[in-house]
Amino acid sequence: MKAVVAASYGGAEVLKYITLADPQPGPDEVLIRVHATSVNFADILARKGGFHSPMVPPFVPGLDLVGSVIKKGSGVHGLKTGNRVIAFPHAGSYCEIAVARKVLTFPIPDELDDSTAAGFPVAGCTAYKILTEAGRLRTGESVLVYGAAGGVGTYAIQMARVLGAAIVIGVVGNAARARLVKGLGADVALDRTQEEIASRVNEITDGRGVDVILNSAGGSTLAESLKCLTPFGRLVTFGISSGGYGIVSSELLHPSNRTLVGFSFGHIRKNRPETVAVTVKSVLDLLVTGKVETVIGERFALERADQAHLWVENREGVGKTLIDVNP
Repeated sequence: MKAVVAASYGGAEVLKYITLADPQPGPDEVLIRVHATSVNFADILARKGGFHSPMVPPFVPGLDLVGSVIKKGSGVHGLKTGNRVIAFPHAGSYCEIAVARKVLTFPIPDELDDSTAAGFPVAGCTAYKILTEAGRLRTGESVLVYGAAGGVGTYAIQMARVLGAAIVIGVVGNAARARLVKGLGADVALDRTQEEIASRVNEITDGRGVDVILNSAGGSTLAESLKCLTPFGRLVTFGISSGGYGIVSSELLHPSNRTLVGFSFGHIRKNRPETVAVTVKSVLDLLVTGKVETVIGERFALERADQAHLWVENREGVGKTLIDVNP
């Protein structure tokens, strides 16, 4: 099969389009012909050697996929050859054929097209779990989303509105992204290059701050977020797209009953995979009913995975960037 491997840690140039032997499924695994996969920021961190669960080169990047079942392990029940599925493979998805555990492989309905399906597994499930579980969003509360025009962000803006948020605020990097985010349901889109985020959020909320913050940036934005988090609010940190980890003082937390929550969907898939199914079903329901859409910014062929990485890494696109494998 054709695949893309990270031959070493480094820039996008370490991604090589090569031929590998076809994998075979174990007893509880499924062999899948990959139709498409998506680029997640975690793929870029993994390529650079900075992912929190380091993968040793050479490895095939990629955390999710849409495809069709071509073979099942002896212990796999409930799936049929030919079923269209989304999956979280354990050895990468930038390849023509991938292997995933049955517990992390899910049939998708016919009315869901491959593009919509390819975009949501990591990003959509991350957004949903943060809002409903880590952030414990309740009807009538307010939400602030950093990176609102990105993969997780575009889902989170829509889901926050569907889940009953009274005020939804997105943080973006330019005016075009602000228009996109407002079109997805945000009440306000703040341009981080033009505005001081915490002061503007407090102004918008009449000094109260927001109840739930989704922070994928890390770095100095973590302390910034606490400046506009209401008492009893929940700040969920789940990324370091700004390039580094943030540091906050506990003095800013316990006197006001505010909560700082760390979130990793990858850690959940590894350690509590049985909990993923209910999240996938919930997100699928939102997509099939049209309450939430997958925003696709750009597509690349498998052999151009290096260009796809540069596109995401340089923040050229919006929403999800897809890699077409066997379209």
